[in-house]
Amino acid sequence: MNELIILAASLISLITATWKFLSKISIKKHQIDIEVKRGDKK
Repeated sequence: MNELIILAASLISLITATWKFLSKISIKKHQIDIEVKRGDKK
């Protein structure tokens, strides 16, 4: 039973880390898209 809890906890932490990483990338991509759109207007 303990092994299952440890496995679940490590899986959750992995998912959380991946989600944080992906959200950082998507925020950066969004900022770049905004800057590109501003550049197009000029």
